[in-house]
Amino acid sequence: MLRCSVHPRKTPIGLRITPNGGPPFLTKRQKAPTRNGGFVVPLTQASIQWLASVVGRRTRLRRKRMTAKSVLRIAALSALLLASSQDARADVIMNFTESGSNVVGTASGSIDLAGLTFAFWTAGGGALYPAYPSGGSFAGLGAPGNPPIGVSAYTTGTISGPTSFGTGGLAFPNSGSGNPIDIATAYTGFGTIIYLPNGYVSGSALSSTSTWNSTTFAALGLTPGTYVYKWGSGDHADSFTVNIGSTNSVPEPGAILLLGTSALALVVRRSRTA
Repeated sequence: MLRCSVHPRKTPIGLRITPNGGPPFLTKRQKAPTRNGGFVVPLTQASIQWLASVVGRRTRLRRKRMTAKSVLRIAALSALLLASSQDARADVIMNFTESGSNVVGTASGSIDLAGLTFAFWTAGGGALYPAYPSGGSFAGLGAPGNPPIGVSAYTTGTISGPTSFGTGGLAFPNSGSGNPIDIATAYTGFGTIIYLPNGYVSGSALSSTSTWNSTTFAALGLTPGTYVYKWGSGDHADSFTVNIGSTNSVPEPGAILLLGTSALALVVRRSRTA
């Protein structure tokens, strides 16, 4: 009869058997320890089935542990990405696109007022003035700014970014809605200015849209490109991005969360089908 010795601690198949135990089908004599502290296991159909069951249990347990670790790692990564995307949402992103025969502007995000200083109250609202009289540019979204809408102007005097994003004259949108969100570059005596709704609470969500009917970027004097304006530092660093014909914006937190959830579902599915 063929025999094999099963060590209590280390074996090629990773079994762990106590010296006083052993497979249930072994005789008292066969359960006696060998020189290396293991047992003499006869290679019969019963012993092979027993070895297979032990290995199977250990493999399933190991797979469950690996799956649990993978789930925890992906969940932690998703939380980290979500947190980072939420931090990135503390910016305003204004997009202009040519949609059919119209030009559509949308804006969303939030502003940290800790990095800005209130300058004055003024009138704002939806409007485009790519070649502003002071040599800069003006872009505003929301309800048409004619009649004007009351807004609050904020600046630091050191907002970095391009001084102009076009050469066109003043043009009001045909329609618009949401919060008035405006930006003016090279404003005399102030530099770049951010216009926000009166009473705006720092960090609160902003969202607006405006549509210019039957026109194009060229007709409005908008120069396609991405224009980024930054200010503040550390935890209060912030930015205002104007995308004209380009939408290289930061992904929404929901998109990051969906990505993490999809990866998590894939891991669980593989663990079930393995």
